[in-house]
Amino acid sequence: MDFEFSDEEKIFQENLRDYFSKSLRPRLREIDEKGIPKDFILDASKIGLWSLTFSEDVGGQRASFTLASIAAEEIARADFTMATAVFFLLENSWGYVLDKYGSEELRKEVLPKVASGENFLGIASTEPSGGSDVANLKTSAKKEEGKYVINGEKAYISGVMEAKEMGGGHLTLVRTGGKGHKGISMIYVPINSEGITVSRIENMGRMGISTGIIKYDNVRIDEKFLVGEENKGFYYAMDGFNHARVLVASACIGSAEAILEEGLKYIKEREAFGVKLKDLQSIAFEAAELYTKLEMA
Repeated sequence: MDFEFSDEEKIFQENLRDYFSKSLRPRLREIDEKGIPKDFILDASKIGLWSLTFSEDVGGQRASFTLASIAAEEIARADFTMATAVFFLLENSWGYVLDKYGSEELRKEVLPKVASGENFLGIASTEPSGGSDVANLKTSAKKEEGKYVINGEKAYISGVMEAKEMGGGHLTLVRTGGKGHKGISMIYVPINSEGITVSRIENMGRMGISTGIIKYDNVRIDEKFLVGEENKGFYYAMDGFNHARVLVASACIGSAEAILEEGLKYIKEREAFGVKLKDLQSIAFEAAELYTKLEMA
């Protein structure tokens, strides 16, 4: 099986690597301390970075997920804190889901602003009682006079502060039916809606993009924000996670490439007891093994 990129994909990769080496890598410390710079988000929108996977009628590129994976790898290679890569994969994975399953009205209301870097788009599924067990979520949404009234809590949600500051929201999984995965719907919930409170979790690592808690207290959301059909949200979410996880894996590879490059540079320069570290078999063999495993990945 041939895993080589096409000529077009190689050119895309080279151009992104050059762009990110100048626009992103020099700002690593700034990103880790202050967050992803707004001017970078707006500038990157001009090359369609946040909307690679969207349809053209909402400002997207209709690019393949191979190209999106290349982009994820190159972003993380430049910003190996992973903050910018997480921002990228959220926009492209969940923008893809909204584009695929959302109504025409919802698509055109939300996605162009995401594509332009004006608004943030994320996913809100994890709850305090469980993370991966999406089918047993407890946040509820009940219909009242053309609105969904949402109550509950989401935890460890990426981009809560970015959504507050930039505008935008999350594709939120809520229970609208019975038990299990067949009673779950997906609703786009603008984070500045009345009844929502957010708080940031001060975690370790990946500090350039926020992680937080979203609480919903009788939040009233118009029916037009329902994504696809009621009680089908679990299936839409699994489609999104399948694509998001590919981009996560690609980003991890990019970050590992950058870190290994730094390590190789160090052992070539560092000398101890009159010997370069690269000339010590124990270190040279480990470096070769790491390079091999990374190439396999």
